[in-house]
Amino acid sequence: MKYPAIYDMRRDSWNDYWQMRVYKTLKAMRAELAEEVIDSNGDTLALVQPSSGYTPKGEETIFNGPMFATLYVCEERMGSELLCHEAVHIAMAHERHVMRFGMKYGGTCDEDEERLAYYIGRVFRGIVETLREHGHME
Repeated sequence: MKYPAIYDMRRDSWNDYWQMRVYKTLKAMRAELAEEVIDSNGDTLALVQPSSGYTPKGEETIFNGPMFATLYVCEERMGSELLCHEAVHIAMAHERHVMRFGMKYGGTCDEDEERLAYYIGRVFRGIVETLREHGHME
């Protein structure tokens, strides 16, 4: 298997997608993050890099197409807690991408929160199924 293994995560008729990059070792993942100038403080175990965000002046958002995030993960550190944690970051990147930062979470469970909760489940399932299908985890 060639590393990093790169998967475009397109599931359940999603109109947009995110990418998962799987590394054999933590050292290899951190080296690529450093090479890509992604600030990970050198101690990250996994990382989600959104494809959209604020301009340097913090004025408007930038959306570059249907890919809204990249997940960096390594085989050495694939615990369920870590993968679930990263699934939340992917789901939040999706919310920002779809809602253009217009989502509102209040004191009660509303449609924004429900959409987010279901999406987190789909993302986590997609991560686990893809990693198992390609032999990265049992």
